[in-house]
Order: sequence, then structure tokens, then C-alpha cells
Amino acid sequence: YVNSVAIAHGSISALPFSTVFTIAALYFFICVPLTLTGGILAKNFAKKDMEAPTRTTKVAREIPTETPLFKSRPFQMLVAGFLPFSAVYIELHYIFTSMWGHQIYTLFGILFFAFVLLVIVTSAITVSLLYFQLTREDHRWWWMSFVNG
Repeated sequence: YVNSVAIAHGSISALPFSTVFTIAALYFFICVPLTLTGGILAKNFAKKDMEAPTRTTKVAREIPTETPLFKSRPFQMLVAGFLPFSAVYIELHYIFTSMWGHQIYTLFGILFFAFVLLVIVTSAITVSLLYFQLTREDHRWWWMSFVNG
């Protein structure tokens, strides 16, 4: 979307259509077939008799409804989005100021550091919130950890 707006305004910073098409083609002709091949190989060569390390039942355990505020799903989604954003907000402010002020952004080392910081903060928050879900005995933890990550 941003690239099409830049093309409409005649900006020189817009990526050419051939570059966007090449990146999309690389994704669809490399990543998608490799993902499908991996899934097919895993399905065909996986052990058929998987033994769980613990005794499990087919009846899902009831998730407790009375939980503290910090263990509720809406609060966890808010924290999972707010903390990483606040970790890189200052750097984003400098980037947007330089773009909108028609200046050249030259602090790419600091930008890379901000990206590394974002990855570390997001990983730590996801692991912490996953721990809260598992201590709550939530057997539907996987989608919520996906949303939090």
C-alpha cells in the first residue's frame, strides 16, 4: 500500500514494480514449495505410534474463570503490543521525522540495534505471557501465544 502511494506521488523512493514482483515470486516459488514439501515429508515419515510422556485424557480440563487482571486475555494482548512498541518508539520517531522532513536517515547502526532490541523484548514478553497461560492451566494456549508473539 505504501509503495503504491509513493508511486502515485512520483516519489523516487518507491520500489519499482519489477522488484516487488521479484520478491513476491521468490516467496511463492521458494518458501511455499519448501513448506509444502516439509509438511508432506513430516506426515509420511513421522512415527505413527507417538507416546505421550504423561497420561492424558480426552476430556478437556475446565479453565478457571476467576483470574487476576494480568492473566486475562485482553490485558495480555495489550501488554504484548505496548511493550515492544514502547521499546522502539523513539527510534521510529526519528525515522518518521527524517522522512517527513525530507532529510536523509543515516543512523542505520542504531536502527539495527533497535531491531535487535525489538526481537529480544518481543521474545521475552511472549515467553512470560505463555508462562502465565500455562500456570492458568489454559489448554488453548497456542493461539493466544501466537497472538502475543
